[in-house]
Amino acid sequence: MDAFAVSIGKGLTVSRVRVQDAVKSTLWFGGFQMLFPILGYFAASTFSKYVTQFDHWIIFALLVFIGGNMVHEAFEEDEENSKETAQFDWKHMLPLAVACSIDAFAVGVSLIFMFTKAHMAFAILSIGVVTGLFSAAGLYIGRAFGSPLAEAGADRRRRGADSTRHQSAIGAFGRYRVLI
Repeated sequence: MDAFAVSIGKGLTVSRVRVQDAVKSTLWFGGFQMLFPILGYFAASTFSKYVTQFDHWIIFALLVFIGGNMVHEAFEEDEENSKETAQFDWKHMLPLAVACSIDAFAVGVSLIFMFTKAHMAFAILSIGVVTGLFSAAGLYIGRAFGSPLAEAGADRRRRGADSTRHQSAIGAFGRYRVLI
């Protein structure tokens, strides 16, 4: 769902969705959703015997770090929070794909206890394919909603100069300003 939401945000930023952008989004998000459970599986199988005594403290530290980062980001200026761009190069897609796939790492840690290797391969492949399809769909959905929103914003900006003069004249006579 997080890759889907990010893809909708990406779709809102583009003037049109090209097939190559949808393929890039599918490969980045779907590929990382497949890679991170594999990494989680190998990390769990390799390090589980070393960290079982203090694994709860590791989880606690990670949750404190993530929660602290969320609180910090909540107080950042709006300009920092609105850095979404219409670019699909690796500099923009890699951090998004990693951020959307961190929870898949935890899934990989749990897979070691739940499935045989054949079942894990099917589960990981399914996760990647579904995420890829949802991210491509998110681009198109974001673009579909972005177009009417962009037109409404442009209309509002076009009316802005006349509306501001009208509101100022009303304001001079002591009435409330009404935003349309």
